Amino acid sequence: MTKTPTLLATIASAAVAAAALAGPDIDESTSTQPDAGGVPQVAKVGKGTTTSSVLRATGTTSTPSSAVIGGDIVDMFIVRVSNTSTFSATTVGSADFDTMLYLCSVTLDASNQPSQAWIITGNDNASATTTGSTVTFPSPSTAYGPGTYAIVVTTARTMPIGLNPSSTGGTPPTQTALLNYAATGLMTQTASGPDLPVKLWIPLGGALAAGGSYSVQLTSVTTISPLGGSGYCGGISSGSCYTAHATSRGCDGYQCCQLVCSLDSACCSIGWDETCAELAVQNCPSCPDTAPACLGDLNEDGAVDGSDLGEMLSRWGTCS
Repeated sequence: MTKTPTLLATIASAAVAAAALAGPDIDESTSTQPDAGGVPQVAKVGKGTTTSSVLRATGTTSTPSSAVIGGDIVDMFIVRVSNTSTFSATTVGSADFDTMLYLCSVTLDASNQPSQAWIITGNDNASATTTGSTVTFPSPSTAYGPGTYAIVVTTARTMPIGLNPSSTGGTPPTQTALLNYAATGLMTQTASGPDLPVKLWIPLGGALAAGGSYSVQLTSVTTISPLGGSGYCGGISSGSCYTAHATSRGCDGYQCCQLVCSLDSACCSIGWDETCAELAVQNCPSCPDTAPACLGDLNEDGAVDGSDLGEMLSRWGTCS
């Protein structure tokens, strides 16, 4: 695949800049992901080439134009919490709208990609005199260990919802509240809270609140650094596709990783060295960062079959 020198230089410069900016801040908006979503698969992952303290997460939510579900009312950030006893996240004094904050644990799938978020607690107002929010681990915080967690920012009165499967076939699942709402203090889980992952974020009573800009001030939070020998394409602990990390296999861009490893299998079996990084720079300027919603479902018709094989063959040698 032929690329112009200008394009190659731009990609390489962007990769270097991204590495240099890894921590202490996480911005929800990047050139490849303009908005952090509300579930782990589309969350903003705080990644770094090494483990670095994260001091804040920044972004915006939108003010919906109508009284229906819609708009950008929720942003999720996936990070590593290094100490659950001293962890805190707060928007007090650092948001221009009425926020809510939530804390979730995150489970990873077999490919080391974020899979499910499980609500732990949330906070609407840190006190009766502020619209800012503060969330910590519920007591005893020692019940939770260091690891991968999600910090979620929403507009006012927006609550996490799970989907409870029906006991009878053919009936859609029911929307189920996962937290008991409280105006101040940490919210507690409902009976379904520990058993159902977060699927939706729904305003209480259907009333959509105003959004705006925010900065979440963080304590005891770090970036997620590459794990040696992970070998995963698109995994949150895989290094950048555009920089060498010879002791760690694979890279964080799913389709780019697949393409490079088809050209040089050692990139996924031994390590992502300078050759692998150069292959990525030359061949992956427009590859999506994430895997398809269903692995192998290239035409996104909900099934992995012969039509996907035809789609793959029609694109052989490209990644666009």
